[in-house]
Amino acid sequence: MMTMFSHRRFFGLDIGNSAVKIAEISIRGGKVSVERLLKMDLPAMADDLSDQERRDLISSAVRNLCQRNGLLNRQMAGNLSGAFVASRLFALPSLSQEELVVYFQQHAQEYLPARVNLSEVEFDFQVLKEEMREGKEIGQIILAAARKQAVDDHMKLMEGAGVFPGCMDASSMSLINTFSLNPHLIASKLLAIIDVGHLSTKVLVVKDRILSFAIEFPLGGDSVTKALQARYALDSKQAEELKHRLSGIGNKENDEVIAVDQVNIPAQEAVGSYRQELDKMAEEIKKIRQYHGGGKNWQRIILTGGGAKTKGLAEVISAGLAYQAEVVKSLEGVLYDDTISESIPEFSLAIGLALKQVNPLINSINLLPEAQRQRIDHNKTSHDIFSNARIGGILLVGTLSLFLLFGGFFYLFNKFNDKKALKIKTQWQVAKAVRDLNRQIKDYLSAGEKLPGGRNRYSYVMFQMSKMIPQGLWLNSLAIGSRMKAGESDDIEQIPQITVSGNCDAEQPAIEFLKTFEKSPLFSSPELKFMEKGKASGGGPLGSDQLKFEIKAVIKTGGTL
Repeated sequence: MMTMFSHRRFFGLDIGNSAVKIAEISIRGGKVSVERLLKMDLPAMADDLSDQERRDLISSAVRNLCQRNGLLNRQMAGNLSGAFVASRLFALPSLSQEELVVYFQQHAQEYLPARVNLSEVEFDFQVLKEEMREGKEIGQIILAAARKQAVDDHMKLMEGAGVFPGCMDASSMSLINTFSLNPHLIASKLLAIIDVGHLSTKVLVVKDRILSFAIEFPLGGDSVTKALQARYALDSKQAEELKHRLSGIGNKENDEVIAVDQVNIPAQEAVGSYRQELDKMAEEIKKIRQYHGGGKNWQRIILTGGGAKTKGLAEVISAGLAYQAEVVKSLEGVLYDDTISESIPEFSLAIGLALKQVNPLINSINLLPEAQRQRIDHNKTSHDIFSNARIGGILLVGTLSLFLLFGGFFYLFNKFNDKKALKIKTQWQVAKAVRDLNRQIKDYLSAGEKLPGGRNRYSYVMFQMSKMIPQGLWLNSLAIGSRMKAGESDDIEQIPQITVSGNCDAEQPAIEFLKTFEKSPLFSSPELKFMEKGKASGGGPLGSDQLKFEIKAVIKTGGTL
């Protein structure tokens, strides 16, 4: 479930003689992805430095590289090589893992060099494959051992650099991890992996996917650098720069001239200056094939390591072995940026160390002490518990967030509905007031027939009334009636009368309204019956505090319509 939220990262730390390299990989969509390849050159070290001083310088370089790239306190796979590690391939009757542990605790000494005391080494084994021989099940097993002091020194170096040693491997085995992802390479019956390092070169022979043997000889990229130094009187840094620039030149550009420290050096001449060193390397590899392979041709030859791209190396080795040697710059089924492909040969060991943590079935050898392994298992268990708790926390937070989100949505929806309901209610109240007013007008229309002039005069009265209303004043009701008055004779006369009531913001609009009655040719004897504060009911903002008023006036029977 971890992959649902993040891609777990794995790191391989390759500490060489001239530089430290870190490969960072992850698993994305079930595929291995190379995320970053990091490198820092080691400072020049004087020959009289003690082993501890050398380790301190290397540890400082690793720390600086990790600090710059945010990798402090990460778990990394480290490697031991050369004289520190011994390995042996042999066959035993098929046994369970528990039985093999007991067997090697009692018999491991038999498979180690005579001068090595079992109490002084850390060892581990792996069953590579099981097969039937003469009706019996036989297991092919590889045993690796390293001096405890070498393992302890490397662990302290890594811890001093601020990284946590997750496993310790033999470099020859981790190199195979890198190419195990490419079935076209590893499926070869007899595959040779030639790792050209700074001071030495390893030759690994893989037979039927299993490491058949590994051997190392003391010739590497540094011999080429020294040849360039001697030929052109360069310092080591200038010679390294020239070597790297030569490696970037194609076959069609051999006549190119390279400027180093204001000296123009023809590329073809520079390659010729170290040709003798390449011939020595090719001769050593040829001897190894003759001695360890009975002269059989290797079906595929892969060049890897920092020195693999040395200009002319692949051609010289191919000519010496009469078989094409190739520099592999791609890994099948692995995701990586185009800019990374050129660095794959140089970082092949670091990538293999990182891959070891992804799929331990490729290579489960771990030379760390048992106490350290238990500590790693405990940390892994704690990490898994933390990861599961973290995932549970994320799911819980996600669920609560969705609940709050939907709760907020429904709250806003209800608030919106409340506002909408209030608006509808207000509109309904206004509509009701209009309806009531229309009913009153209908009543007035029937009453208007009683007015002098009939309905026509009544319509004119209403029209004039609408023009008389000042701003800030609203009418709530309008009533037309009559009052009794004694005439010149004994008859009782009915005087048509209008009564209007409403609301206003202040006294002034009501006074102005009263004055319009006085000036109007239709009305006479206007009278303000009352004015008092109260809640608005028909006109104006509903429910607000306003002045309520009522005016009565006589409707003239004469005048011009």
